[in-house]
Amino acid sequence: MKISFFITDMSQGGGMERVTANLSNQLVSRGYDIKVVSLIQENPNLTYLLDNNVETLGLLKGKYNRQQQMAKRLLTQFLILRKLKNFLKSDSSDLFIAQGLLPALFLWLCGYANKTIVCEHFKYELYTNYFVLKLRLMIYKSMKNVVTLTDEDANKFIRKGIDAKTIPNMVPFKINDEISKGISCSRRILCVGRLENQKGFDLLINAVATIKDRMDGWEIHIYGDGSQKEYLTGLIENNQCGHIIKLMGYSNDIDYDRYAFSVVPSRFEGFSMAILEFMAKGVPVVSFDCPEGPGVLLKGEVGILIPPEDVDKLSNAILSMAENLELREKYAKRGLQRASKYAPDYIMKQWEKLLASE
Repeated sequence: MKISFFITDMSQGGGMERVTANLSNQLVSRGYDIKVVSLIQENPNLTYLLDNNVETLGLLKGKYNRQQQMAKRLLTQFLILRKLKNFLKSDSSDLFIAQGLLPALFLWLCGYANKTIVCEHFKYELYTNYFVLKLRLMIYKSMKNVVTLTDEDANKFIRKGIDAKTIPNMVPFKINDEISKGISCSRRILCVGRLENQKGFDLLINAVATIKDRMDGWEIHIYGDGSQKEYLTGLIENNQCGHIIKLMGYSNDIDYDRYAFSVVPSRFEGFSMAILEFMAKGVPVVSFDCPEGPGVLLKGEVGILIPPEDVDKLSNAILSMAENLELREKYAKRGLQRASKYAPDYIMKQWEKLLASE
C-alpha cells in the first residue's frame, strides 16, 4: 500500500513531527510505501531521522506563521493550495494521512477527503472559534476516519456523528529494562517541551519560586525552544531562580540517566510524548492532570498527578519527589510497566488493522 502523510512542516521539532517520523519508519519496515509531504518547509534538514526508504517533499519553502497579517497568511494558503493541487495530479498513493486540521483542510479543498484519514494530536477543545469548530466537523465527517490519541476525544467526535478511533502514540525507542541511574544519585529534574504557553513552564517557575530555599543543590533543566524563551528567561531572573532553573535549548540527545525525576507542567496535552518517553526511560513523572493525555498515562499511581495549574500543589509534589528516594523508585518501576503497553509492535497492530479496513 502506498501512503502519503501530509503535515504542516516536517522540519519542525515538535511532538507531531516526531510521531510522524516514528509511524512512517514503522510502516516502511512493514513493507508500506511511505511519503511525507510538508505543506510548507522552513528548514532544509528534518529534525527527526527518517528511514532512507521514506520519501520526503516540501511543497513550499518558508514558515507558516499563524500570527502574521491576514493578507499574508491568505497568500501563503493560496500558494500551498496551488502547489498541493499540482502534486496530487501525479500522486499515486492509495491513502492519505493528514496530521492535524490544516492538512486535512487543504486535502478537503482539493477534493480528496474520501481518501484521507486525519490524525488529531491535540485535545478536542483546542479550537474555540465557532466557525473553526463548524468547519472541522464538516471536514471530518467527509473523511474516511479520524484517529485520536484518547478514548475521551474519540467519544466526543463520535457523539458528533464522526467515525473516530483511538490509537495512542508509541514509544519511539527501546524501553529500558531498568529505572534511570539518576534516580538514586542525581539532583537534576528534567523537563522537555516547546517554550510556549501550552507547556506551562511559567507555572513551573512560579512553583519553584516558592520552594527555592528548600531546593539546595537541585537543578531543573528545561529542554526546548520557542516564542516564550525571552519571557521565561525574564521570569526566572525576576524570581531569582537562575541557580535552579536552566533553559537548555533544543536537544534530541538527552541523557535520561542524569535525572532523578521529571516534571510536566502543561496546561493541556493531546497525549504527551514527553511523559511516555520519561516512563520508557525509567524516569518518574510529576504532571498536572490536564486534558487529556497525562491522566491516561499516569492514572493508577503510575506518577504524581496534581490538579491542573495548581501551583501550590505542584510545589509540594516537586518537594515530595525530591525528598523521597523510595517514591521515585516506585513511580519509575510502575512507569516502565505502563510504557510497555505503548511498545511499537502493540501500537502498529492497531494501525495495520485500521489500514487493512480501508
